[in-house]
Amino acid sequence: MNKRNNCVFTIVAQNYIGPAQVLNASIKQYYQNLDFFIVVADEPSLSPSEMPSNVIIARDNLDFDVDIWEEMAFKYNLTEFCTAIKPSSVEFFLDKGYRKVIYLDPDILFFSSIEPIFQDLDHHKLVLTPHICSIPQFGKTDAPETDWTKCGIYNLGFLAVSESDLTRSILSWWQERLNYYCFMDSSRGEYTDQKWMDFLPAFCTGDELLISKDLGRNLAPWNFFEREVHNVNGEYFVNERNSDDKQLFKLLFAHFSGYNYKDMLKGNVSQKNILDLKDYIDIRPLLIKYANNITENRELFEKYIDCEYSYDRFEDGHKISKFDRLIFESLLENGYKFKTPFRTDGELYKLFKRNKLLENGSDSYSSDTNKSINNKIKKANKFLRIVFKIVGKKKYSQLVRAFSLYRSPRNHFHILRK
Repeated sequence: MNKRNNCVFTIVAQNYIGPAQVLNASIKQYYQNLDFFIVVADEPSLSPSEMPSNVIIARDNLDFDVDIWEEMAFKYNLTEFCTAIKPSSVEFFLDKGYRKVIYLDPDILFFSSIEPIFQDLDHHKLVLTPHICSIPQFGKTDAPETDWTKCGIYNLGFLAVSESDLTRSILSWWQERLNYYCFMDSSRGEYTDQKWMDFLPAFCTGDELLISKDLGRNLAPWNFFEREVHNVNGEYFVNERNSDDKQLFKLLFAHFSGYNYKDMLKGNVSQKNILDLKDYIDIRPLLIKYANNITENRELFEKYIDCEYSYDRFEDGHKISKFDRLIFESLLENGYKFKTPFRTDGELYKLFKRNKLLENGSDSYSSDTNKSINNKIKKANKFLRIVFKIVGKKKYSQLVRAFSLYRSPRNHFHILRK
């Protein structure tokens, strides 16, 4: 049994151990007497002596069936897999005797004490933060509001829970779903672990679940448009931007999702998730502070940042693409089972090799790739115009609907000679 009631943890692949340590330092700047852990989702290439003492290797500690772990590690990409093990990670710390557990994404920085969140857990079983807390004007957000209908109402870069039967039931329910449905696929209503949390208000009473509308929690690029930051005697406060309501909330933590760490090490700030994000003058000091934290810890970042995700390749080094992962998922859904999918002596590897799916290239996009795709689209459009003239509107409409079935690689497992 641990001697403390509270703990905080984050989940990373080994290359993000540096950001996790910056998060740890920022929390303990304002709240020192706290256990903080880094759950590493993949299998580190570094020795234990080269990693921080608070690292927990997920595979060695979490309660997963070996076959389910292998399937999840293969079918999910890095982001999907790190989020898929979140409920079991929370349970791990509850099993260690912690009464209150907070999960945080590694790209978070604290600006005041985390204590208010622990105080909330005196009265509630779970605490969530919504992406936005006020009704936006149509077309006045930095990203389309439909993004939230796809990814969920609540941002799961933050989650706080206290020990209870309800908490345990929800964690068990959540993990069981994530074993199979933790893809980033809006066509199937999935957005990693996050979308599932939309169910929680239906499962909990108002006393059990706190949906925090404190604007100082989870300040992030998706809500910069609604939250204005003020520096008052060296402390940061937040109020609703462009509103007559000037209530100030103390800034607890900001979530720098989508910012490029390597660019920050070079002195540049770039946002990759919200491409049309406005430059808010009041947000700049926070970005500068985060960039400074990164550059001041350059040695930590550079020690881990280039470590490759261990579940990114077959045993012999062949790259596993997103296409490969979804073909594998399709095979699972159609009743096929594969032991040790990463192994070169395994049936999956042999199947992929037999069907010429083993390639060292990736299916990621670059500017050159986009140019090539645009040229192909022009040719395809020309071909489809000819088809339209030949078959007419009705049959063309049926053909287009049929094409939608093949949008996902899941629907192409027929290319395999089984």
